[in-house]
Amino acid sequence: MKSNTTGESIRNARKAQNLTQAQLAQAAGIAVNSVRLYEAGKLSPKIETLKKIAAALNVSVIDLADFDTATEILADDINQISMRYGQETPQYYRMVEAFSTLNHTGAEKAAVAVEDLAKVPEYRREDDAGGPL
Repeated sequence: MKSNTTGESIRNARKAQNLTQAQLAQAAGIAVNSVRLYEAGKLSPKIETLKKIAAALNVSVIDLADFDTATEILADDINQISMRYGQETPQYYRMVEAFSTLNHTGAEKAAVAVEDLAKVPEYRREDDAGGPL
Protein backbone atom coordinates (compact mmCIF):
# COMPACT_ATOMS: atom_id res chain seq x y z
CA MET A 1 0.00 0.00 0.00
CA LYS A 2 1.42 3.39 -0.92
CA SER A 3 2.03 5.82 1.90
CA ASN A 4 3.08 8.92 -0.03
CA THR A 5 1.13 12.10 0.37
CA THR A 6 -0.38 13.69 -2.70
CA GLY A 7 2.42 16.26 -2.75
CA GLU A 8 5.12 13.58 -2.55
CA SER A 9 3.43 11.63 -5.33
CA ILE A 10 3.26 14.71 -7.55
CA ARG A 11 6.95 15.45 -6.90
CA ASN A 12 8.02 11.85 -7.55
CA ALA A 13 6.03 11.65 -10.80
CA ARG A 14 7.35 15.03 -11.95
CA LYS A 15 10.96 14.10 -11.21
CA ALA A 16 10.53 10.71 -12.91
CA GLN A 17 9.74 12.64 -16.08
CA ASN A 18 12.59 15.11 -15.55
CA LEU A 19 10.24 18.07 -15.43
CA THR A 20 10.73 21.24 -13.45
CA GLN A 21 7.92 22.62 -11.33
CA ALA A 22 7.52 25.40 -13.90
CA GLN A 23 7.24 22.90 -16.76
CA LEU A 24 4.63 20.88 -14.89
CA ALA A 25 2.68 24.01 -14.04
CA GLN A 26 2.68 25.13 -17.66
CA ALA A 27 1.64 21.68 -18.94
CA ALA A 28 -1.17 21.46 -16.36
CA GLY A 29 -2.30 25.05 -16.85
CA ILE A 30 -1.81 26.00 -13.21
CA ALA A 31 0.41 28.44 -11.32
CA VAL A 32 3.95 27.33 -10.55
CA ASN A 33 3.49 28.51 -6.96
CA SER A 34 0.58 26.07 -6.63
CA VAL A 35 2.84 23.20 -7.71
CA ARG A 36 5.39 24.28 -5.09
CA LEU A 37 2.74 24.41 -2.38
CA TYR A 38 1.27 21.02 -3.36
CA GLU A 39 4.67 19.34 -3.36
CA ALA A 40 5.57 20.92 -0.01
CA GLY A 41 2.32 19.61 1.46
CA LYS A 42 1.17 23.12 2.36
CA LEU A 43 -1.84 23.02 0.03
CA SER A 44 -3.96 20.20 -1.31
CA PRO A 45 -5.11 20.39 -4.92
CA LYS A 46 -8.79 20.14 -5.71
CA ILE A 47 -9.72 16.99 -7.59
CA GLU A 48 -10.12 18.85 -10.89
CA THR A 49 -6.64 20.35 -10.48
CA LEU A 50 -5.20 16.96 -9.56
CA LYS A 51 -6.72 15.56 -12.76
CA LYS A 52 -4.95 18.30 -14.77
CA ILE A 53 -1.66 17.49 -13.06
CA ALA A 54 -2.12 13.76 -13.68
CA ALA A 55 -2.89 14.40 -17.35
CA ALA A 56 0.20 16.60 -17.69
CA LEU A 57 2.30 13.83 -16.12
CA ASN A 58 0.57 11.10 -18.12
CA VAL A 59 -0.30 9.13 -14.97
CA SER A 60 -3.53 8.07 -13.33
CA VAL A 61 -5.04 10.58 -10.94
CA ILE A 62 -5.34 7.69 -8.47
CA ASP A 63 -1.54 7.33 -8.57
CA LEU A 64 -1.19 10.88 -7.28
CA ALA A 65 -4.04 10.99 -4.78
CA ASP A 66 -3.87 10.26 -1.09
CA PHE A 67 -6.21 7.57 0.23
CA ASP A 68 -9.14 9.87 1.06
CA THR A 69 -8.97 11.69 -2.27
CA ALA A 70 -8.59 8.44 -4.21
CA THR A 71 -11.63 7.05 -2.41
CA GLU A 72 -13.63 10.17 -3.29
CA ILE A 73 -12.56 9.95 -6.94
CA LEU A 74 -13.44 6.27 -7.17
CA ALA A 75 -16.82 6.82 -5.50
CA ASP A 76 -17.57 9.58 -7.99
CA ASP A 77 -16.50 7.32 -10.88
CA ILE A 78 -18.79 4.55 -9.63
CA ASN A 79 -21.67 7.01 -9.32
CA GLN A 80 -21.06 8.29 -12.87
CA ILE A 81 -20.98 4.73 -14.21
CA SER A 82 -24.23 3.88 -12.43
CA MET A 83 -25.89 7.00 -13.80
CA ARG A 84 -24.62 6.31 -17.34
CA TYR A 85 -25.36 2.58 -17.54
CA GLY A 86 -28.39 2.31 -15.25
CA GLN A 87 -29.72 -1.22 -15.16
CA GLU A 88 -26.79 -2.42 -17.30
CA THR A 89 -24.25 -1.44 -14.64
CA PRO A 90 -23.63 -5.08 -13.56
CA GLN A 91 -22.96 -6.05 -17.19
CA TYR A 92 -20.56 -3.12 -17.52
CA TYR A 93 -18.57 -4.33 -14.52
CA ARG A 94 -18.55 -7.90 -15.87
CA MET A 95 -17.17 -6.65 -19.19
CA VAL A 96 -14.51 -4.55 -17.49
CA GLU A 97 -13.44 -7.49 -15.32
CA ALA A 98 -13.23 -9.84 -18.29
CA PHE A 99 -11.55 -7.19 -20.48
CA SER A 100 -8.84 -6.62 -17.87
CA THR A 101 -7.65 -10.23 -18.34
CA LEU A 102 -7.09 -9.84 -22.11
CA ASN A 103 -3.83 -9.18 -23.89
CA HIS A 104 -3.65 -6.52 -26.61
CA THR A 105 -4.92 -8.83 -29.37
CA GLY A 106 -7.82 -10.07 -27.27
CA ALA A 107 -8.68 -6.54 -26.17
CA GLU A 108 -8.83 -5.40 -29.81
CA LYS A 109 -11.09 -8.33 -30.77
CA ALA A 110 -13.37 -7.58 -27.80
CA ALA A 111 -13.60 -3.91 -28.76
CA VAL A 112 -14.49 -4.81 -32.35
CA ALA A 113 -17.13 -7.30 -31.17
CA VAL A 114 -18.78 -4.71 -28.91
CA GLU A 115 -18.66 -2.10 -31.68
CA ASP A 116 -20.33 -4.59 -34.04
CA LEU A 117 -23.06 -5.35 -31.48
CA ALA A 118 -23.65 -1.63 -30.99
CA LYS A 119 -24.55 -1.35 -34.70
CA VAL A 120 -27.43 -3.82 -34.38
CA PRO A 121 -30.65 -1.82 -33.86
CA GLU A 122 -32.31 -4.42 -31.63
CA TYR A 123 -29.38 -4.19 -29.15
CA ARG A 124 -29.27 -0.39 -28.95
CA ARG A 125 -30.86 1.66 -26.21
CA GLU A 126 -33.97 3.44 -27.39
CA ASP A 127 -32.44 6.81 -26.52
CA ASP A 128 -29.36 5.94 -28.68
CA ALA A 129 -31.17 4.17 -31.53
CA GLY A 130 -30.45 6.82 -34.14
CA GLY A 131 -27.28 8.36 -32.74
CA PRO A 132 -23.78 8.01 -34.10
CA LEU A 133 -21.44 5.34 -32.80
